Amino acid sequence: MVKIGFVCFALIAGSLPLLAQQPISAEDAQQHIGEKANICGTVASIHWAKNTHGQPTFLDIDKSYPNEVFTIVIWGEDRVKFGNIEEKYAHEHVCASGEITSYRGKPEMVLHVPATLAVR
Repeated sequence: MVKIGFVCFALIAGSLPLLAQQPISAEDAQQHIGEKANICGTVASIHWAKNTHGQPTFLDIDKSYPNEVFTIVIWGEDRVKFGNIEEKYAHEHVCASGEITSYRGKPEMVLHVPATLAVR
């Protein structure tokens, strides 16, 4: 039990310095694939694909799908941790901290804990 708590704390605490980093705009995320960074932008649209495998929630940043500049992905197993995503994050300016990856040529970031997503 103590090990699990420590691991969770270490994961969350490990992401906190990223939130303090100089943010990168969603538009510039493409140049930072594979890096850990703090990406900021405005949530243009939110889509919960609850009938899709893994039930992902997509927060499209700066522009709505299919023209999104950057996407934040929250998998169904983690969704409850973030509360009412549509209510908390719709049209808000947010910063997400973690590793930037690429899916079908577009930059994205998968988040697992709420401490890695902040409304600014």
